[in-house]
Amino acid sequence: APELSRQIQDQAMCFAARNDMIGVRVNYRLAPSATWPMGATDVAAALSWVHGNIDLFNGDAREIVAVGYGAGAFHVATLLAHPELQADRADVAAVVLVSGIYRAGKDASDSEKAYLGSDASQYNKRSVFPGILNVDVPIVLAWAPDDSPALVTQGETLKKTLCGAGHCPRSTLLRSRDGIAAAFGL
Repeated sequence: APELSRQIQDQAMCFAARNDMIGVRVNYRLAPSATWPMGATDVAAALSWVHGNIDLFNGDAREIVAVGYGAGAFHVATLLAHPELQADRADVAAVVLVSGIYRAGKDASDSEKAYLGSDASQYNKRSVFPGILNVDVPIVLAWAPDDSPALVTQGETLKKTLCGAGHCPRSTLLRSRDGIAAAFGL
């Protein structure tokens, strides 16, 4: 998956460059040394840095779109869903969430447990629900063609829940060789 993640990031950077945008690639600390909510707070710190420095690149802090893929999608969604994790000036104009897990259950994978902890009773409050329902920026949900049925179910559940709250996101399956660019095409 790290190779696919790099491909998605490269596609996003190239899309930004081709479309008069500024692309900023962000990393976050990894589990098991970094546990919940460190991924989200790393994203918050990065967004705060972008806000403070985007004018140096002739960018507009009012037009920041956060794109998260895989665990990154969970971290971006967690940041939005848990305002207490947000740093000063970590707001965004929109988000694109690709192939994320938004609520872990009893059947959580080892990598999910490494990040969320082994106490499954904490998973619901560490999920993006219900906080994501209060988010008022546009959300785009996307899936990759090779996503597992469990990943697709996670995205579909998030979409259905957001739609039920009157905040229906756009969604797409990333089929073309353009990959992530298809999400922006929405």
